[in-house]
Amino acid sequence: MGREAGGVKGDREGAADPSLMEAAVVGGVLGFEGALELVRPVRARMFSNQAHRLIFRAVRALEGRGVPVDPLTVADELGDRLDEAGGVVYLASLLDAVPTAANIRYHASRVVESHYRRRIAEAATGEGGPEKLQALIEARRDVLARLDPSEVLAGIRTWAEMQREPPLTYLVDDLLPEGGVSLVVGHPKAGKSTLARVLAAEVSGHGHGAFLGRALVNAGRVLYYAPDEHPSMTAAGLRGILPHDADGVDFIGSANLETLAVAAPEYRLLIVDTLGRLFARERFPDSDAYMQWQAHLDRVRRVATDTGCAIVLLHHARKSGGTRSLAVSGSAAIAGAADTVITLDVAEEDGQPVRYVESINRAGMEIPRQRLVLAGDGWLTVQAPRVDPSKEARAEARAMKRDGVPVRQIADDLGVSRSTVGRWTKGVSRASHG
Repeated sequence: MGREAGGVKGDREGAADPSLMEAAVVGGVLGFEGALELVRPVRARMFSNQAHRLIFRAVRALEGRGVPVDPLTVADELGDRLDEAGGVVYLASLLDAVPTAANIRYHASRVVESHYRRRIAEAATGEGGPEKLQALIEARRDVLARLDPSEVLAGIRTWAEMQREPPLTYLVDDLLPEGGVSLVVGHPKAGKSTLARVLAAEVSGHGHGAFLGRALVNAGRVLYYAPDEHPSMTAAGLRGILPHDADGVDFIGSANLETLAVAAPEYRLLIVDTLGRLFARERFPDSDAYMQWQAHLDRVRRVATDTGCAIVLLHHARKSGGTRSLAVSGSAAIAGAADTVITLDVAEEDGQPVRYVESINRAGMEIPRQRLVLAGDGWLTVQAPRVDPSKEARAEARAMKRDGVPVRQIADDLGVSRSTVGRWTKGVSRASHG
């Protein structure tokens, strides 16, 4: 007779019942790294046993946040519902019962078969008619196909087949891909939110048909998520660029990624201000930051890919500065996951702060460093940076100083005064040549 903890029992005839197959799947994902990826199409609702539903859902939640999966972390995730899942002893027993995850796809397919058999039987005697039955049959076929190992090989394509893929499409030409994830990075007050508002106005069809000098390709509805900003501030920033009766831009002040994922198919663009705020409740300081952020961004990527909605994430720059994508605060996984990284920074010219913008693109064409000018009506334009004729001379003077060239000779060679050389090379020491 089989183990009954958590409600698992063996069949009197000796044949494995659905609960034993469920236990094999749950034990596999609980004890073997990478097993969850093998049964990605399986959902918690497919398990007939409540304990297994709870455990599987907890494992998926931990994996989504980049937290290591083991009986203790799963028990912690279950919290007050741990007893419903059989307790810590049952969690540990699942590991003993499943010595390998080699057959987990087969076990999962049996779980799926049992689930859809129940659903189809219910539909046959209830409401919904032939349409519901057909939908269930097609869903069953789709999930089982994705669990079939042969489907993995079927997914391998030749270069000739790859060339038949449709070209990449853009929301903003050569800059923001549709169904892609982009970052806008900058220090506080660098202009991230202002840039996002202008983008929202352009995409919703209330702008000038261009963004940062690139043509708007596809207009559509925009969802703006900004919990960090008071609604009055958001409204004030948009008042100058959106008509009073403008349609096409909606706002949400409190949501998680799952909520945004439900709404995303209705929108062409989702703006998140800020990335850190979106996952503020899901941070675990003790876990590996790179893996944690990679898991977060993988979830964002899936929303963009599955819905075709372009997602733009606003994020803070590193306090110590940095250049281009290296200025992104937090883990390198954040910049690495983005299709486009737009960086904003502020420099001082003639005693006045001047904003600059540039981009790094996975595809398309990068924006070289340009001045970002805020017009009186709230719109942004880009201009080529001012050329500093002394920049190359300054760099040459510093190099000559490191090489030990006397100040007088540097001044003569460059045609400037010795005091200018002193100012340009302040803090530069002669290089040691051992």
